[in-house]
Amino acid sequence: MLYELCRLPLRLLFMAFYRRINFSNYKKNFPKKDPVLVVTNHNTACAEQMLVATFQKRGVYFWARASVFPGGFADWLFKQGHLIPVYRPQEGFKNMYKNKEIFKSSQDLLLENKVLYIAPEGKCVRKKRLRTFKTGSARIALGAAAETNFTKDIKVLPAGVNYTHHTNFRSDVMISFGQSISMLDYKELYEENPQKAVRQLTEDMKMGVRKEMIHIENPDDDELAEQLFTLSRSQEIDSIFPLFSTDRSQLETEQNLAEMLNTMNPSEKEYLQKETKEYFEELDKEDLDDQAVAGQNKNNWFRTLGLLSFFPIFIMGYIAGWLPMNAARYLRKKNVKDLQFWAPTAIVFAALTWTIYSTALIGIGAFFMGWSAILLAPTVALGQYITLYYQETWKRWLVNYKYTTWKNQSPEEALQLEEKRGQLMHKLQEKVA
Repeated sequence: MLYELCRLPLRLLFMAFYRRINFSNYKKNFPKKDPVLVVTNHNTACAEQMLVATFQKRGVYFWARASVFPGGFADWLFKQGHLIPVYRPQEGFKNMYKNKEIFKSSQDLLLENKVLYIAPEGKCVRKKRLRTFKTGSARIALGAAAETNFTKDIKVLPAGVNYTHHTNFRSDVMISFGQSISMLDYKELYEENPQKAVRQLTEDMKMGVRKEMIHIENPDDDELAEQLFTLSRSQEIDSIFPLFSTDRSQLETEQNLAEMLNTMNPSEKEYLQKETKEYFEELDKEDLDDQAVAGQNKNNWFRTLGLLSFFPIFIMGYIAGWLPMNAARYLRKKNVKDLQFWAPTAIVFAALTWTIYSTALIGIGAFFMGWSAILLAPTVALGQYITLYYQETWKRWLVNYKYTTWKNQSPEEALQLEEKRGQLMHKLQEKVA
């Protein structure tokens, strides 16, 4: 009951927290009725799980490290949210025996045609790189299938969760679902050698997730990759819509750029790194923005008129939403030290502060307005979203204005900068075409 009640509010909060949410191949590849174990990469503490659960109809059960279960009422609350505690050595070896029961209950969920979500990497790391998979998820899927003598078609669904920036408010997230893996295909191997089947399935799951994510093989390429992603994103036209998308173009472009770096010979990469570094150092030197140089989102009379027209709404939305927004920020800053927990806790604290604020707003409003006060909460929430988008548009207008002013003052330097960017984009388009 609690799980279902939280789904819609969390969906709205996610659509405010992220600028755009992209789900690709969901309708095509997510089993509608079959038991399914969803496996993904693991970049944040629990944002991936919450995103997958919030934006699809079937209930999802999650593994979570036992240390987040403080006991008492909180344990009951977490279990109502479908969280399943898993014990690691860090929680004490004396508790590890409890995992046997957890594995059994997880298999039972699959046998009951439920959706189970596990991140086989274990520990979350804020990197665009897939790490070694643990074998627990494969043992659960194969163990459940073996209990039915492989008569039940249990599926494993690999998916990649890709953030433009892992801890940035109003960044983009792209979730891509791969082809499901049927346990029926492992029957013969499992009967011959269960451990070999587990290892094979684990490897197949890892390769399945790898295909759906932006994967940068060499850590030394991380900075260059982010610069190339910035160049690519600056080519896109800014738009408020769609908030929720199924278009794979951005994901595929960034996957191609990452794969280009993974396979590029050292001399070519060194040259590209040098040219790209020089370009971004020039931007930093003049305190300029790449998107302004790209010129795809130039200031025009329509944008300027829109900023002027919506200014009163921005002010009202900012004032009306100031208390819950800043209360959520305060709680996050006070309680969250690890950046891996930044996004999910920001969502949780926002849900808490907005629930309390909305309840109080409706209660006080009802005294003066009657039942029509129930409209206050969604009105304020809509005003807050307009405020967020207004702030983004205003910042974009300012950086464009700054670049235009600098270009008028230093036309030769601006021309050289634009030519350098054009040459970089030409090289990238040649490589990823």
